[in-house]
Amino acid sequence: YQARVTYKITDHDDVRAFLFGGSDFVVQDQEDDRSGQKSIVRNVFFASEFHRGDLRYRHHSETTDLEAAFTLGFDSTRLEGRRYTRDYLVAGRARFMHVLDKHLSVRGGLDVTTDTYRADLPSEYATSTSEYATNKSFLQSRLDTTSAIFGGLTWKPLSRVEFNPGLRLELFTSGGKQVAAADPRLSATVHL
Repeated sequence: YQARVTYKITDHDDVRAFLFGGSDFVVQDQEDDRSGQKSIVRNVFFASEFHRGDLRYRHHSETTDLEAAFTLGFDSTRLEGRRYTRDYLVAGRARFMHVLDKHLSVRGGLDVTTDTYRADLPSEYATSTSEYATNKSFLQSRLDTTSAIFGGLTWKPLSRVEFNPGLRLELFTSGGKQVAAADPRLSATVHL
């Protein structure tokens, strides 16, 4: 499913709501006659679903673009034995672009995303000790975050030449571990 609604507040401002999601599953139907009557038993081997809702505000003028948005999400995957893994997503983002003059514009923004993972473990009495330990380490509940700040320029020293330097700094966290990253960027366009 998907649905999108945009409301124009002014000539330069609008708000958009966007909802989307889906699901899929793999099943096998088997005949069951244990009770003396034939019936169909549906065995679900795998099932997955996701849902997202995004709310965005945008301002656009001749020299400036601003955008701020907020996203909520839910994912669920069914595992064997009627167990589930779930992910609860919360994300926010903000971006801007401003034209300083006919040769130079600046852009920047930030993104923050959190994923909270939860999983149903099998009973520790239904599996071997080593299999339970493997499941527990793989399906451990945790909070993952991704945070980023970025910026850049568009410089047009000549009408047919454009340079786009930029830098993105990110911090990733997962289960108490952290990793930082820096991503410098440089591109050039020459119109012939």
